[in-house]
Amino acid sequence: MSRDKLGRPALNWSKETLLSIDESLLSDKEKQRLAAQLFPEGSLAPWKQSLLTQWSDRDRWDRYLSGDAQLSGLKPFNRSNKMLILTAKHRPRLRYSARVSDFCSWVYSLYAPRPRAEQLAAGSLGERSVQSYKRREALLAKAITRPANHASWELIHEDPLDGEAPAKRISTLRLDGQPLYGCPDLVFRQKKTGRIAIIERKISKAKIPSDGWPNLQAQLWAYSHIDEWAALPDIILIGEIWGISFPDHNAPVVPRLRCVIKYSRRDEWFEWENLQLFLAYGGERVEGYMAD
Repeated sequence: MSRDKLGRPALNWSKETLLSIDESLLSDKEKQRLAAQLFPEGSLAPWKQSLLTQWSDRDRWDRYLSGDAQLSGLKPFNRSNKMLILTAKHRPRLRYSARVSDFCSWVYSLYAPRPRAEQLAAGSLGERSVQSYKRREALLAKAITRPANHASWELIHEDPLDGEAPAKRISTLRLDGQPLYGCPDLVFRQKKTGRIAIIERKISKAKIPSDGWPNLQAQLWAYSHIDEWAALPDIILIGEIWGISFPDHNAPVVPRLRCVIKYSRRDEWFEWENLQLFLAYGGERVEGYMAD
């Protein structure tokens, strides 16, 4: 006989056990009601799902606008901007397309651990697993819904993650004479002031630094110079870090918000450090250039 944590005989209830209770103890109606509560089938009831969604949206907006309390226990990233710039001298860029994503991938390569020899040897063996993981990660990205519009903010841009959204031009950041292009995940505008909030979602199980990863900073920095919003005095830049939850190989993905990190384009350190990385990448900043 199985026992609980206190050593008492455990009651291993099942739906079938509940429904088989003698009707002198529980009526059929009562058994059906208890079974529905204790052993729910399918998705949540609409009213429960609505409450969960509203709570989630409210929580996300609170973090966007007020900051995330979870950051207080985290430590800054363990490599300085100066160390990344020194590494960049020995890490030439491999891609030449003027895409924000390529720039950010290069920034990531400046601090990502190099694969060991045994990892390289096993690379072909694990290729299918890697591709499977990436497909499941893509499913998770699609499962992360955007928050509902805040009373004071409206959605003005959303990347549907289908590869069809047109990239936005960044005329002041150039690579080999060509302007950068990128597509943020979400962009909201404050109705009263016209202020912009750009949100980039990342999926990772890695340890989160209090100031975020350099590639996340670089991506949001580049987006803050998109032509449509370049003239604005300030832009809120938000990194939303989500966790990966795969209960088993065939289980549906379950998104879990881990942390929200905020930056401002007005922060001098943020502007300067990311510009130095872009210059090390081989790019240039064209001051005062306006889109054609």
